[in-house]
Amino acid sequence: MDDHQKKLVIIASIIMCFLVPLYFIIYNRNPQIEEYPYCLDSEALMTHTFSKEDYKPIIDDDKLSYGNITIMDLDFHEAGITNDSENYGILDDDFTSGALIVNYSSTTFIETVGLAQIDNLDESIEDSNIITVLLNDTITVEYNKSLAPLNGFLIYGSRLTPCNLSQLLILNTTGSFVEEISDEFYDTDENDYLIFDYEDYFIEDYKKFELYLIWEYEILIDDWNLEQSNQDIFINTNEQTIKPLFQYNFTVARNKISTNISEGIIEATNLDLDLRLSPADKEELFDHSLKVGESFVSNYLNGDNSLNITIVSNLSQVFLNYTANFTLKFIDPVKTSWAIDRLVSLRNIRERIYFPSLIEAPQHYVLSNLYIYEQTITIDQVISNSSLFERNVLVFDINVSEVEEDLTNSLIITKNSIKKKGLKVFVPFLIEGECNPFIIKYNANNDLKIIIADNIFMPLSGITVEFYYYDKPFGTYISNEKVQPISPIMSNENGEVILSGVPNGNYTLKLYRNSQILMEKTISTFSAVNYIATDIVHFPLWIAVFGLINGILVLVGFIVYYKYKKRT
Repeated sequence: MDDHQKKLVIIASIIMCFLVPLYFIIYNRNPQIEEYPYCLDSEALMTHTFSKEDYKPIIDDDKLSYGNITIMDLDFHEAGITNDSENYGILDDDFTSGALIVNYSSTTFIETVGLAQIDNLDESIEDSNIITVLLNDTITVEYNKSLAPLNGFLIYGSRLTPCNLSQLLILNTTGSFVEEISDEFYDTDENDYLIFDYEDYFIEDYKKFELYLIWEYEILIDDWNLEQSNQDIFINTNEQTIKPLFQYNFTVARNKISTNISEGIIEATNLDLDLRLSPADKEELFDHSLKVGESFVSNYLNGDNSLNITIVSNLSQVFLNYTANFTLKFIDPVKTSWAIDRLVSLRNIRERIYFPSLIEAPQHYVLSNLYIYEQTITIDQVISNSSLFERNVLVFDINVSEVEEDLTNSLIITKNSIKKKGLKVFVPFLIEGECNPFIIKYNANNDLKIIIADNIFMPLSGITVEFYYYDKPFGTYISNEKVQPISPIMSNENGEVILSGVPNGNYTLKLYRNSQILMEKTISTFSAVNYIATDIVHFPLWIAVFGLINGILVLVGFIVYYKYKKRT
């Protein structure tokens, strides 16, 4: 190698000794940070307003439809009241002389004219727990004026009470057909007794005839109740079909007039009833279980899913269980349930908004006792909770051990316990076709502290960090449709990035250097400090400085050497 080539090599080496340290100084102190994958939208904070015009309630309360109950048959055989000495003492002589004879033949069921029914949707249906039926009391009457003077009238009262006389019929004198007696020949008193003036109706001194008394009889459905089992139902997916248990029960309470006058009105425990129960939306119900009194019953379902039930008045209580399919869906959730998380005040007051909807269910059934496990809010953070339709939204403190085992990724842990904390949120009641938004307002009082380091865990400054929450850019408004993200944050000279006023949970970070993505990392609010080590090679500043000084000294030495050599 000649002298000229040696000079070039020496000059190149000196330049490299100078430029390499200078490059690292500039690179570490002045990173290019003007570019990142997205820019902050300059428009004002996005909000989401909604009202009852957007989401209309179908019902105002959690009332259920009971369907209806009707009477198919009735069995009661007890003679009515033919004499009342206290009020109609003048008839005593008619009976004792044998001139007037009244005999009870039978009581028969005619038809049901009024159902017991409760409906929560059709306002034209008047709720009633009374079944009105028509009953026929048949009596035979014989009078003979030749035996003794007669008062010319008779009385008769049904043993069942309350009964109102609807019609009075008589088998005509030829016995060929039944005809109605005009009300000018009969009346009823304050006790609902028939008063029939047979002397004015008949001309003959002797007559034997048959009367048919048509009564309207009211049967009370007592302790009538339909409710969803109070067992809590956990919703852990954004769309879920559930089968809640419904409990339907009632009894029939009716009275009669005792044959012992001193006892007055007593329970009619010898009144047998054949009922037909038609629950609301009966075609969609299944898994029936029927118990009457203490005994389970079988073979009670009809082809249309109505039920035939035989009971004894005042003695038999009916217990019916069944279920149905209900499909609940959270509309457009970011993950499982909530659809919007937004900042509403200061830097840390946020609202989380949910849009539950019952998309498939029996039309007349209200669904309740549903809850979700909200992992990223704790009870001490809750400020308020409400629903658009002013229905109760209940929240309770809960730990993960109280819900499903698969909820093991909650990151909210108290200092004194290893149990993971969150909220048990009861969804407001719903009916098919409704979407009832509800809101939890809370204090997002957590801080995310991050320290970014190079490959030997020395702090890195100038690293641009983007934050993602549930795979959405974190910001003042988070939803599937829109986001209002915060600006990326750059690490300081200590490699620190601090983000205050964030919700609990996991965050995904994207780290950039000179517009180039370095890595993605998942961190949580659980850790006091989240350390992130990168693959960036460590090049301490003091090495760069001393390298630069060394390069300068070498350059000066070369210049001195070169000048000296030229002189010699």
